[in-house]
Amino acid sequence: MKILMAGAASIALLGTAGAFELSPLFNIEIRLSPKAAAKLASSGEAISIGTEYFGDAKLAVDTEKGRISLAHEDAQLAGAGTVAMGGIELPEAELAKIEGPARMDVNVYSARKVFADNLLSCGFWSDGISAIPDPIVIDCALIEE
Repeated sequence: MKILMAGAASIALLGTAGAFELSPLFNIEIRLSPKAAAKLASSGEAISIGTEYFGDAKLAVDTEKGRISLAHEDAQLAGAGTVAMGGIELPEAELAKIEGPARMDVNVYSARKVFADNLLSCGFWSDGISAIPDPIVIDCALIEE
C-alpha cells in the first residue's frame, strides 16, 4: 500500500521485498531573464528539469564514481513557471549502500526540441533531501547574456 502525504519529509513503506522510501514532495520554480523568456517563446523551445537522487557509496561498495544513483525524475515547462515534483521511490536495497543521508541535484537546461545545443545558463541546486525547500527557485538566462 502506497500513501503519499504532502509536506512529509519522507515516507517509508516497509515489510515487503520491494520496500522503498519516497522522496519529499516539492515544487521547482523556474525564473527566466527577459531575453531568455523572449527567445524560448519566439522559438517554441522548452525547458527541461532533471533531478537526480543519490548518496555517497559506503566504503565496501564497489562504485566507479563513489556515489550510488537512487532515482531520477524529469519534467518540462514551456516557459517560466512552477512544476510539482518528488514522491519518487528510493529503493531500500540501494539506500542500504549509501553512507549518510540521500541527496538530490537539480539541473535545468533547454529541452533541445528546436535547437541542437543548450541555450540556457541556469542555477543549480544540490543538498540532502531533508533540506529541500519548497519551492526550489532556479534562475536562468541565455548563455550569451
